[in-house]
Amino acid sequence: MLRELCYDQDLFILQSSLIILDPNIIIVSILDRFGLLSFFRGDVENTPYEGAHLLSMVEELLYVLITILGERASATKLPFERAIRREIVHALATGPSSFTDLAKRVSERMVDDVCFERVLKDVSHFRAPESTSDTGVYELKDEAYDEVDPFTFHYTRNKREEVEVILKSILRKRTGQDDPVIVPKPLTIPSGPFSILPSVLESEALLQVLFYSIYNVVSLTNSAGTAPPSAEAILDQAFQLIMLALVERPSVFSHVSVIKEFEGGKKLVDIICAMEHDEKHKPYKSRICWILTEISKHVPEGVQPLRKVLSAPVPDVGSAKKRAAKARQEAIMAQMKAQQASFSLKFGDDDEDNDQDEAEDLNRLSSFGTCIVCQEDLNEAKAFGTLGLVQPSRLLRKHPDSHIQYLNELMTMPESLDRAIPRDTTFPPANAEELDRVSPSNFDGFPMQYNTRFGLHASACGHMMHLDCFQVYNSSIRQRHRSHATRNHPENIQHKEYICPLCKSLGNVLLPVLHPSSASASQVPFPDWIRAAGISVLKSKPDSVMDSLQFRSGTGEFVFWSAQDTGYGNAVRKPEATASMKMLDTIVLTARMISQQTRHLRERPEPEIGERGAGMYLPEDLVGYTIAAIEVAARGTDASGGILADSPSLSDTQSRMIRGLLASLTGLAALELEGRPDGGRVSIKQAIIKRLLPEWSRTSLTSFSYPMLLRDPFTVLI
Repeated sequence: MLRELCYDQDLFILQSSLIILDPNIIIVSILDRFGLLSFFRGDVENTPYEGAHLLSMVEELLYVLITILGERASATKLPFERAIRREIVHALATGPSSFTDLAKRVSERMVDDVCFERVLKDVSHFRAPESTSDTGVYELKDEAYDEVDPFTFHYTRNKREEVEVILKSILRKRTGQDDPVIVPKPLTIPSGPFSILPSVLESEALLQVLFYSIYNVVSLTNSAGTAPPSAEAILDQAFQLIMLALVERPSVFSHVSVIKEFEGGKKLVDIICAMEHDEKHKPYKSRICWILTEISKHVPEGVQPLRKVLSAPVPDVGSAKKRAAKARQEAIMAQMKAQQASFSLKFGDDDEDNDQDEAEDLNRLSSFGTCIVCQEDLNEAKAFGTLGLVQPSRLLRKHPDSHIQYLNELMTMPESLDRAIPRDTTFPPANAEELDRVSPSNFDGFPMQYNTRFGLHASACGHMMHLDCFQVYNSSIRQRHRSHATRNHPENIQHKEYICPLCKSLGNVLLPVLHPSSASASQVPFPDWIRAAGISVLKSKPDSVMDSLQFRSGTGEFVFWSAQDTGYGNAVRKPEATASMKMLDTIVLTARMISQQTRHLRERPEPEIGERGAGMYLPEDLVGYTIAAIEVAARGTDASGGILADSPSLSDTQSRMIRGLLASLTGLAALELEGRPDGGRVSIKQAIIKRLLPEWSRTSLTSFSYPMLLRDPFTVLI
């Protein structure tokens, strides 16, 4: 609203003054208001600005000139529907967008108009969300990209550069050119007072602005050896104005650019020809060639001699030989790759260890992106994690096992409630008895004691940062709370909360990030597997330490995976604590805090006072609960497989979060079983499997009196 009522109207007033007064007077007045008269006379030293501020003001000035000479909405009294179309096209040109984000980029009065959604449907197509964690977005149609102007005055510099990259990639596919030129579109003002606006492009004042914009930047670049700040943007804008002049007034502008002399007797064509084959200005070569080609169509004698002298192409005698040598090299490499593949098929077993080492090296060097704070690569050279939130939840519903009608209701329910169910559209029955026969009377909800199950739900926004950056960021949060004690802050530091610096999501934990496991499912039948496991367990020696780490009630649960376990020592708070321990501490402290406040909501039997293992059981109440909640959210979506892991609705962020939670459980076990091989994994595995063996149950009736299948099987799997 502020932009439409203020800045846009100011530009329209400048545009109106160009058709009322002499354009030279208006342009010089604008230069004087910007304080850049001396700069465009060639006197760079006597400007009121210093350093980078000078070129920043030149960049702002050229943006104003491009807008008042290229903007035609107000000059042509553009219909409101066409204005809406233009705003939507330019908002979607940078990439797909949801409706909410699109409404933020477009003026409010345009979004509220009745034709907004119709225009949106005409210029874009809607891509529906693929999963529950996805969002539907609008994508611009291919033909609508022809209406995009990268120099529209509602774009920032960064947006303009993004749009230029997209438009060039589209033109590259259409034309096959390596570096296509985005030619400005003509103003097309056929009638009215603004029809004379293109004649401003013939003014000598504008020609002088274009000359010194390029000349001063080239001189500063040559003297410093590198391009100064804003130099790239100034050259882009200057070439845009020259191309616009050649589109609107090709003949007059071509003659003036060849005739009019400025600094040291040089003309605009002279400095453009000198830049054509300069390596410092290679990104502008395609535009320079287009400009010189257009000028030579009208004044060939003023361009061709300069191009021949200053930019004669050096004959590349060995280019054909280089291409042939490169082709031979690629053929040899392809042949060697094929031989290596056949060799590995024959002798793959011998090189299995080497391949595994190479895979580990690749995993060690691979990057997960960049840190959202310091923008450095996230790899194993420096500890990092993903931001997450652990919060109490009552999402899951408990099923009453003793009520048959509820089980029948679940068994007869369709696979997806998102699809329409065919109904009988005949007339309703005449009496109540027939009504009971046609439709069952089971409309009651679940009984009160079977409402919901309490647990911990973990979620992640997907953004990652280094552990050092995370600690510094938390320190800054505490400093902000101390500095502004009376402010209502969005996070609670007593609850270890923070706000993601990028997406502003709430978080309270930092989860470790691991590579996806490459292990495949075992093909051994279950009876053979359990027999082999039983033999290995029977061969092993009795482990009194593992027996003491399991609950005395005989459930088979481990005390070190409890949220309030007193054995969780101060190892993570020691100076020599590893990064994984520090990330693990964020999860344990959050789970313990919630567990201490929710004893009355849990049905799990607690150990006696003085025994270890109090509180929520993390494999069941955190990991299992989170996976179950994700499965509930994914119901109704199409899945390629029969389980959640095979479903496309499970995003990479969710998979990474589950791997981080499992790694935290592994870290808790490793703290308790320090010194054992593989972090005590083998000992824990044998302690779980021995409860399946009849031989062990006969010898340990007192220790394992609690039936294993009375527990949640999914927790045992976790």
